[in-house]
Amino acid sequence: MPTAKDFVQRVAEWRRMPNVFNPWSETDERDQPGVDAPLIRQRQLTAYLQARRTSVKVILIAEALSCRGGRFTGIAMTSERILLGHDAKLNDVVMRPDRGSLPDYLPGPATRTSCVTALSRTTDREYGVYERTASIVWQTMLANGFGPTEFALWNAFPFHPFAHEDAQSNRRPSTHELLETGQILTDFISLFPRSVRFVALGREAESALRSHAMDPPHELVRHPTARAGRPANGTIQRKARPMGKLDEVIRRLALNRR
Repeated sequence: MPTAKDFVQRVAEWRRMPNVFNPWSETDERDQPGVDAPLIRQRQLTAYLQARRTSVKVILIAEALSCRGGRFTGIAMTSERILLGHDAKLNDVVMRPDRGSLPDYLPGPATRTSCVTALSRTTDREYGVYERTASIVWQTMLANGFGPTEFALWNAFPFHPFAHEDAQSNRRPSTHELLETGQILTDFISLFPRSVRFVALGREAESALRSHAMDPPHELVRHPTARAGRPANGTIQRKARPMGKLDEVIRRLALNRR
C-alpha cells in the first residue's frame, strides 16, 4: 500500500500528455509568479490524503479536474475559495449555531496559487477562484453530517484536460487518456480501507470504477452541474443504469454509515 506522499509524487512525475495540465508538476500564467505552485499543490494534496486514510467513509469520483477547481488547489472538486474559507454558501452550511467555527478542510493552512492579476472575475481575485461543482459537493457532504475527513474526492482522469490550446477550457477525457491513467485511480483507491463506499458522479466515473480490478460497489448519481441529456435512442435508455440525485444518495449513505 503506497503512502500518500508516494502517491502524490507518482502523480506529479506522470509523463506529460498533449492538451492536459498536471497541476502537481506544471504551471502557467494563471499561477502566482515567484512561488512554486506545483509544490504547494503537492503538499496540499498530501496533507488532504494523509488526514483521510483511516477516517474516510465515502469516496466520490467525478470525471476530470476542471480549470477552476483542483487545477489551482491540487485537490479534486475543491476550490481555492473553499480552502481559504470564503465560499459563502458552504460557510452558511458549516456556520450554523450547532456547528461552531469553520472546519479545518485540509487540515492545516491553505495557500493560494492563482495569480490575482490574471483572473477576470472580481470575486475570484478577492476571495480565491470559485468552482460551482466543488461548492455543491462540499455543501452536500457537510450538510448531511459528514466531517471533512470522512469523505475523499477524486477523478476518473486525474488531470485537467482542455480543448486545443485553450488551457482555460474543459473537455471530456478521451478513452485513451482514461486507459493510460487507470493505474492512478487504482493507486488512489488502495490508499483507503476496503469498507469505504463509492459514489460515481456521472457515467464516465462509473465506467472507470467498473474497469477497476476490484470493481467496487458504488452508487451512480448525475453530476450535480450536468444538464439532463437525452439518450441516443430508446434501447440505450432502457439498458442504461438510472442515475440518482447526489443529495438523496448522500443522505441515505449518512443514515446507513457505520
